Amino acid sequence: MGKIKTIAIFAIIILFSISVNSSSYASSKIATGFVNKLQSLFDKRGLPVKVKLINDKPYKLEGFREVVIDIKGRKSVYLTNGKLIIPAVIDQNTGVNLLKQEALLLNKVDMKRFSFGQYNRVIGKKDAKIKIVLFSDFQCPYCRRLWPYLVNLPKTYNVAVYEKNYPLPFHKDAMLLAKIAEAVRIASGKKINDYLSRNDFSGGDKAITKKVIKDNKLGKYAEKINKLIDSKQVKEIISKDMAEGHSVDITGTPTLFIDGYRVTGADVRSIEMILKRETKNKKS
Repeated sequence: MGKIKTIAIFAIIILFSISVNSSSYASSKIATGFVNKLQSLFDKRGLPVKVKLINDKPYKLEGFREVVIDIKGRKSVYLTNGKLIIPAVIDQNTGVNLLKQEALLLNKVDMKRFSFGQYNRVIGKKDAKIKIVLFSDFQCPYCRRLWPYLVNLPKTYNVAVYEKNYPLPFHKDAMLLAKIAEAVRIASGKKINDYLSRNDFSGGDKAITKKVIKDNKLGKYAEKINKLIDSKQVKEIISKDMAEGHSVDITGTPTLFIDGYRVTGADVRSIEMILKRETKNKKS
């Protein structure tokens, strides 16, 4: 009973703040029961939450149904037999969570929602077959962990990574570092993202700016960089990036969209799975 309770609680937490409507297809009793029980739990807590059942089908595990539900426009996959809820099915050979993998492929964002103009920082060639939009924060530890992998991606895949600013409010100097990165790029044409992603900073705004300029030998551009940091031009660039992030419901960094498929966190395994799939699709 303890395990069943733990799994049920885990599912409830994941499904918090769900946006849902009634389903229009002929669903199974197991699937509708699963959704109704979840809905009842939210109703008892007085939460304005609705669960939307997208579809369900038999699963190869006897007695279980694969149930797809909508979470704020994002789809999640669960297995249930009416009593147990399974949030993960792990492939023993690869260690891949097959339910998470399916959810990744279900949740695709139209890449037309993103801009690819002059203000975007790019890793790789702009005409690459696979486009990745990356929302990151220079002080995010997970962004830093992922950074060396992303820098080397164009050596393995025909990919262009478009970097977007998404400084989180609880990272003290994240906004400042984003402003410095844009100011340096405009003033000198130099990209210092690798430097900012691999170094720690302390002190006030002036001390950090001075260190960045000194370390990157940007003395001759110092006056221009300092003027640009709080300029309308730089603020508009960052605001535009953040607005794009808000429009696709980003809640943390790093968040990537690989040809539209969303990956959250330093999840290299999921990134590799999608890249291999997209590479194969574009060759066929």
